[in-house]
Amino acid sequence: MVVYNNSIAILGSCGGVAKAVLAILNNPNLKNQLVIHQFDLINQVALMEHFKKTNTTVVMDVSWADTVEVMKCCNNLGINYVNTALENPFIDGFFYLHSR
Repeated sequence: MVVYNNSIAILGSCGGVAKAVLAILNNPNLKNQLVIHQFDLINQVALMEHFKKTNTTVVMDVSWADTVEVMKCCNNLGINYVNTALENPFIDGFFYLHSR
């Protein structure tokens, strides 16, 4: 079992901001220190379990997931949360965000 010290979770990988962040992290000095996990952000239980298991202390959200739901997970666990844009199906009118 891998034991994590404090970790940073970066959510998302498809949009422009996510690609810019990933390009920075593609630096050879950083690449070997990264662990990639992939799962559906709609599954709040899995998200919270991941944060607990990895001892996440900061979340950088560059995803299209519902900002409010991810923020609730972070708030419940006392995790610092940074987001690059507000994504919410009720505000944006993009109800498909919940159906992915």
